[in-house]
Amino acid sequence: MSTYSEKSFDSEFYQENRPTYPKSLYRAIVSYHQGPAVNVIDIGCGTGISTFPLLEYFGSVIGSDPSSTMLTSAERMKSRLNPHDQNRLKFQQCAAEEISSLAKNSTVDMVVGAESVHWLDHDRFFDQVHQVLRPGGTVAYWFYVEPIFLDFPEANVIYEKYVYEDPAYMGPLWKSGKENLRYFGEPINIPHDKFGELQKHIYRPLQSNVKTQYYEHREAFTMNDFRKYLRSWSAYHTWQQKYGGTGADVAEMLIQELKQRCNWDEQTPLRVEWGTAYYMARKK
Repeated sequence: MSTYSEKSFDSEFYQENRPTYPKSLYRAIVSYHQGPAVNVIDIGCGTGISTFPLLEYFGSVIGSDPSSTMLTSAERMKSRLNPHDQNRLKFQQCAAEEISSLAKNSTVDMVVGAESVHWLDHDRFFDQVHQVLRPGGTVAYWFYVEPIFLDFPEANVIYEKYVYEDPAYMGPLWKSGKENLRYFGEPINIPHDKFGELQKHIYRPLQSNVKTQYYEHREAFTMNDFRKYLRSWSAYHTWQQKYGGTGADVAEMLIQELKQRCNWDEQTPLRVEWGTAYYMARKK
């Protein structure tokens, strides 16, 4: 079972402490899209962070996720919408590899996935997307990768140790697919016999010269912002279940090393950019 499906996972905390997605990203995807924009399915929608903005661009929106825990939070957020928007939005418990159960063949205008496609069985997923999309319909998905500390190169090395490299920390606890995310989704193969006109846009902090339409940054990321972000991760949740019984906290361990090695304190303002990527293709 996915960590996000566990009843002990705090979906409200996740909702509050994960990055949102800028309007510029949605506009880029809608500009790429051709033909009607009547309906859209958001796979792996979680608490609805990526789903609610789609109401601005589509008449009918379905958010799907395998986790009832996450969808409970999504439904709570939905209840705050005006009645008209509530009627246009539906959340369904469904795996991304089974979305043909949500719509008839060749009837969906767009399928999107935010920070989710890296976890999937890609062959099954793209088969299902091809099945439900109308001819010329769009599949679009995007990722934010890791926060990069722009002014502290050593902090990025320490971060990698705790998140990926050292088996004593969170690296071994990620569900299969994290490597796809780490490399900006590039290992994911979009089948060329089913989809064409692929576009990909990748922004690598400290490497890319031009920002894309998906740019995520903070000019004054606080230590507490960072702490909450770490604690929203599935791997953090799993590490704490396994090793936190003695009072250990892997987020605090990382933060303490950063403070010592980089001379930070709780008031140190951090300039941070996330690596980001988005992909778009059309059904042949």
